[in-house]
Amino acid sequence: MNWSRTLNTAANVPILAAVGYILVRPGGIAGDLLTSRREREQERRLVAGSWDRLLAEASSVSTSGGAVRAVFVEFGDYQCRYCVEQHRLLQRLLAEHPDAELWHVHSPLPIHRHAEPAARAAICAEEQEKFREMHNRLYDTSPEWGEVVDWAVHAKAAGVPDLEAFRSCLNSEQTSARLDRAKDLARELGITATPSLVHRRGVHRGLLTDSAFVALLDPA
Repeated sequence: MNWSRTLNTAANVPILAAVGYILVRPGGIAGDLLTSRREREQERRLVAGSWDRLLAEASSVSTSGGAVRAVFVEFGDYQCRYCVEQHRLLQRLLAEHPDAELWHVHSPLPIHRHAEPAARAAICAEEQEKFREMHNRLYDTSPEWGEVVDWAVHAKAAGVPDLEAFRSCLNSEQTSARLDRAKDLARELGITATPSLVHRRGVHRGLLTDSAFVALLDPA
């Protein structure tokens, strides 16, 4: 028997065990990778279970002109400056990739004074089939909003035909219920900040980049 080799192997066992623990323990490299993979899989299952409800509650921003390669659902806040920035980016990217669809779920943050009233205005414009026009206008004008905003002025500019019905809709129970259902979806998916972009494989949190969007187009 080669006692030297046996002793060396025995001496290495604690070292290997220690290295293994460092790698797989919480906070370790492999441990973080395993945790991240489990979290991504859990998130993917959550999205799959909520997908039909997401589309039922979402509003169409851009639809594909033909075969659909990818569908995205954005949780957005009209007064969030990062959402405004992403809106401009998405407008360009969707024009470059007409096989992608974008839907919007209202996620007004309480830290933004006009976010919920703006979401209500978009919902009420949608009641008169003017969601996209109102959606674009709200994002385009939100950096200029003052202390008081007349949502009917924006509705008129967006082409909403019945302003009286629009005003009645703003504080209706139906509009409040729509926002409550959106909040429930955000809570279920663990979405606490905007912008967040939901896709079939999970959730992209924060601002997109061109390369990230192109990567998300791949259904694999």
